[in-house]
Amino acid sequence: MPEERVIGFDYQRRLDGNCGQRSLVHALLLLGNPISEDDAHRLTDRPRWKTRLHGTNEHHLKLGIRRAGFKPSARLTFDRAEAHRAIDAMLEAGFPVIICTENNEHWAVLAGRAGSSQYYWIDSADDDLYGCWTWTDVADWMEHNGEYYFIGVVPKTNAQKRHSAVPDFYRMYAEFDDDTLAEYWGWYLEDLRKCFDLPEYTAGSINARDFFECYGRTIYDACLEACREVDEELLRWEYGNYRKVALVHNMNVSRDRIPEAVSRLTAAVTYAAVA
Repeated sequence: MPEERVIGFDYQRRLDGNCGQRSLVHALLLLGNPISEDDAHRLTDRPRWKTRLHGTNEHHLKLGIRRAGFKPSARLTFDRAEAHRAIDAMLEAGFPVIICTENNEHWAVLAGRAGSSQYYWIDSADDDLYGCWTWTDVADWMEHNGEYYFIGVVPKTNAQKRHSAVPDFYRMYAEFDDDTLAEYWGWYLEDLRKCFDLPEYTAGSINARDFFECYGRTIYDACLEACREVDEELLRWEYGNYRKVALVHNMNVSRDRIPEAVSRLTAAVTYAAVA
């Protein structure tokens, strides 16, 4: 995979102050909207030298969310129970939540819930990058002088909401055992968005699961034919990654665009396997 196209769940560089940019990247990835860290700097109007010195405040984060085509829903409360209820409502609605943590010095993301009492987090400065904690642990992480501040990243359209991985984040989290897939998640997503036209309404379209069931074998065989010397194990892995990402984000394609989608995806999988 070409290094310059890495767009995915990844760590921030040490001492670069980019936790806000990485949190924006991660939140938008959860919504099926891949951007690079450079894109995040442009969207938030915070060049790297400024984040290195001063980080990114809530106003620039909200600006970045709006410029990316989503709506920021910011909350400040001094009531832990109110913060709990509001965050639960956002996650249940499919909105990733960017949270202010570590004495208001750091940004991270809540990506979903595991059952009734566990919360998935993504933290670009943590050695583990992602994990799952109880609400008490999350709230203690957020609390600063009794204050809890967080920003929901709200989809503006039905299509944006439909492609959110937040309600079923456990499906994405299960794939993170493969660190390379997590790191390049946005790379696959970017290619898939060029193959699937993602119509606003599902009538007259086919979802990713049915698409791969109907045309997956055709795509795989065409990749083998296009490059007969390809490592077949690597080809299976790349093909499988495209399929996993498409299913997690509930992607869809208009029926009259299916031939084009098959052709484009065949080319993408072939290139990924030989690059």
